[in-house]
Amino acid sequence: MSRRKARTSVIQYIYAKEFNDESFDSFLKYTGDLKKEEDILFAKQLAECTKIHIKELDELISQYAQWGVSGISLVDRCILRVGACELTNNVENTPYKIVINEYIEITKQFSGASSGALINAILDKIKDR
Repeated sequence: MSRRKARTSVIQYIYAKEFNDESFDSFLKYTGDLKKEEDILFAKQLAECTKIHIKELDELISQYAQWGVSGISLVDRCILRVGACELTNNVENTPYKIVINEYIEITKQFSGASSGALINAILDKIKDR
């Protein structure tokens, strides 16, 4: 559950980056969601990776999204960016089934059950590339 919290924090950060240019450390201080050092390190690594590769991640997502990345809601787009980053960069060697399931569950929390199918389909294709 603590890894889910870390992933969720990264998604929220990537979403917030659409509106301001705050650092992840500042974001974490503001939200205070993560307590364990290992979760903070995981989240920082994932946030930095996503931030650095965001254009490439959007291009990758566009390959599998019917309407391209711009046709996906901002919330779902941020979930896909972070999930795709974790899958393609093997952030913690977590099995892909666990990674995909985590992002589906996060999607249900933030976007709704119907978006879970979209997240599942795109992340599943990305892991097979």
